[in-house]
Amino acid sequence: MIKIVGLEFFKIRRKKIWIMILLFLLVEMLWAFLSTSRSISSHSDHAVWESIIFSVSSMNGLFIPIISAIVVSRICDMEHKGVTWKMLVATNVDRRQLYAAKYICANSLLLFGILTQMLLMIVFGLVKGFPRDLPIELLIRFMAGTLLTTLAVTALQQWISLAIKNQTFSLCLGMLGGFIGMTAGLFPAAFRHIFIWLII
Repeated sequence: MIKIVGLEFFKIRRKKIWIMILLFLLVEMLWAFLSTSRSISSHSDHAVWESIIFSVSSMNGLFIPIISAIVVSRICDMEHKGVTWKMLVATNVDRRQLYAAKYICANSLLLFGILTQMLLMIVFGLVKGFPRDLPIELLIRFMAGTLLTTLAVTALQQWISLAIKNQTFSLCLGMLGGFIGMTAGLFPAAFRHIFIWLII
């Protein structure tokens, strides 16, 4: 299994997916930082760790489904374009192992993005001079919640990307998920649990 996962990373070595993730996160974090800075300038009592964590979590509702869709689509599209599915299945590798390897590869890249978010939030809080010590528990809860939701979204996106050759459908699903995640507050509480993107 380790060799299969390693092969997945080897196949995407020139696709620079991690750079794409960083660019998306840079836009998201700049948006969150500007929003939080304006809030702090208007209300000084908003200069707390909870404000930036809440802001980034809200932005994740829009960005994480889109980033997940792009990452998974890039990883799965190689096999569709190269017509290598029959060759992979013809080997001794089980289909479930192939799915798991791509799943681990995609979520490893997304975990890298989540950890980058945490680092940037810590830097922002220290620069702004937020009171109290670093909220380790809140940051861990942020990471765990974002990762668990990402795992669910990635599983759905990968299933779609593997089942349908045209990756446009998968990317559209990611954008739809981002829209649903961003407008989560408009849904009734009982209705929110139907959509996995609303957990972010």
